[in-house]
Amino acid sequence: MPTSKSAEKRIRQNEKKRQYNKQYRTTIKKARRELEEAVEAKADEEKIDELRREALGCVDKAANKGVIHRNKAARLKSQIDRLAS
Repeated sequence: MPTSKSAEKRIRQNEKKRQYNKQYRTTIKKARRELEEAVEAKADEEKIDELRREALGCVDKAANKGVIHRNKAARLKSQIDRLAS
């Protein structure tokens, strides 16, 4: 249990930030999963390209917001490009 007001506030701030970061991570996973399913189902190239661009955008946004490290973002983008081609 927190013993000071500042510790209580820090707990509230950390929880809010955790939820915010979780939202971005979930969006990245969902976009990547949709792309994988489209590739496995042998969807048309336009659909795969659209899903690839969406997934890359999610990764870039998360990296710019500081949710994930820039090196992890680069690695994810590389994996997404490899998957889509």
